Formats: sequence, structure tokens, C-alpha cells
Amino acid sequence: MPALLAMAVLLAGCGTGAPSGVRPSGPTVTVRSAGGDVTVPVTDSGIWALDYQTALNLLALGVVPEHAGKYAYTTDPFVSAAYAILEDAGVELVEPGRAERVAAAAPELIVGMPRTGSDEIVPQLRELAPVVLLPDLPVLADDLATLGAVTGHRDEAAAVAERVDAAVGDLARRVKGSEHAGSAVSVLSAYGEDSYCIYGNARGFGPLLAELGLTRPPAQAVAGNEWGYATVSPEKLDEQGADVVVAFVGSVALGAPSPLTDERLDTSGSVTGEVDYSAWFGVGPLNAFWVLGDLRAILFDEGRIAGASDGPALWDRVTGGTA
Repeated sequence: MPALLAMAVLLAGCGTGAPSGVRPSGPTVTVRSAGGDVTVPVTDSGIWALDYQTALNLLALGVVPEHAGKYAYTTDPFVSAAYAILEDAGVELVEPGRAERVAAAAPELIVGMPRTGSDEIVPQLRELAPVVLLPDLPVLADDLATLGAVTGHRDEAAAVAERVDAAVGDLARRVKGSEHAGSAVSVLSAYGEDSYCIYGNARGFGPLLAELGLTRPPAQAVAGNEWGYATVSPEKLDEQGADVVVAFVGSVALGAPSPLTDERLDTSGSVTGEVDYSAWFGVGPLNAFWVLGDLRAILFDEGRIAGASDGPALWDRVTGGTA
């Protein structure tokens, strides 16, 4: 992961993310964004985060955004934990998609993920301040590299990445020496009535499972769609069994029961667990430590599957106890 942090390097001659007619007066950096390379001023102040996850990732680097867009759906335990951490740091949480609120704040930089409630106003936002849209299927190392580059906090980004890598390495060694070495992990969720989602390897927990030496069932050993998942009918649940079966619960289910309760999913020989959707599907250092803790609970019966109250202790691991 630290090697990837070097990918976000200073470049010249690419497109600018600054409002039309405005030339940045200070240092600039060119980073890869969802729409291609973009050149923006380097700043760690006056930042508007389009979504709470990006705000949390900035905060992990010691950068306090002034505002952050709220989660658009039912608040999961991970989201509640994130909100508490952000509000404690003085970040104002706002409804996404409100261009007039952004204009009133006059930010120096706008950064965040697409599909978080502000897509329709991005053209307006680009007239207000430089905008960096992170990729649809973000990779933690790349996101940390980008956020470190645009804020001038590269060293902090590298330090966070190293802490995550160390925790992954510790658990990987534990898995390798256990009966779970090479086990297949199926990850799925309900998605309303009579529909299920299966999750690929492209984002969030997927790369972590690979680093831990765990595998995926054939139907899930892919990237998934542009959001990193695919929908399946209940009749296909019998294809989703594995050594370990993890069910996402929370907002993604739209009120439907866990797939672990559906008799068409055979888990008789599996280790199972229900985990927070937003924690596992999101991409950030807090997500990574949350997922690793959940896996210790599921695989080795150590500790417990995390809830909102575990946020502060996990955040200490993200920051190295410096928060």
C-alpha cells in the first residue's frame, strides 16, 4: 500500500479543476479523479467533503473538512460511529445536493465520491471551487494517496496506510496458520423483498480478503457491476454457499431479513456472521479496522462484531492514538 501512495505525484499541463477563469495562486497538484486527471490547489483548509466517508478519510490524515454530506439512506451503525467522530472534530454534517449551501460556505476545495447525492450539482460546484471526484470503485491506497496529495498531507497518508498494512499482515499470518487458510468467503445481502445482492472483489472488504489469503466463490470472484455488486434471485442462493458466509445487514436490505434466514442458502457447514453493510462496503481506514475486527470475531471467536459504540476504539487504531 505505501508504494501506491507515490502514484499521486505532481504533474504539469493537465486539466484544471479550478472554476473557469480562476488560476490558482499557490502550489497545485494533479491527481487522477473519476473524470480523468485534474489539477487543483493544495490546501488543508476550507474543504467541503461531498460525503461523510471522504470526510472521515480526510480526518484520518489530520485534515478537518468544514462540511460533509450525510449518508442518503437509513443510518447504519458504522455511519453513526462516523458521524460522532466527525462532529466531535467540528465537522458540520449537511444534506447533500444543496448547491446554495456550498456557495454560501465558499470552500477552497470540494472533494468526494460520486453517487452520494450530489452528482446533479457537480457542474454548479465546478463554478464555485476546484472539484476532485474520487473513483466509483475506490481503492483505499489510491484514495489515501489522492487525499494526501491535494491536502499536502502525504506523510500522514503514508502513516495511516502503514498502520492498516500492519493490521492486515497480523491477521493474514493468523489466518495462514489456521484451519481457515485459503477458505472461500461468500458475501451477500438482502435487497428488499425477493432479491439478493452478491458482492465482488472491487471495493471495500474485497481487497482485504485477498490480502488475508482468503478466496471467493466463483460467482463472487469478479469485480461486480459499476457499484461492485450484482443482484441474484432467491433461486440462485444455493450457488452462494462457502466455507465462510457473511451477510450484510442494515440500510442495503431495505427492511428485508438477512439471507442467513433463507433455507435456500445452505450454511450447515459454514462459519457465518452478520456485519454492518456501510462498514464493509465503504472504503477507508476506519472501515478496514472495522472489517478486520469483524473477521477476528467470525473466524476465531475473538472479540465481537463491531457496532457504533466500538467507533472510538477503532478510530484510535486509525490515528495511532493521536486523535
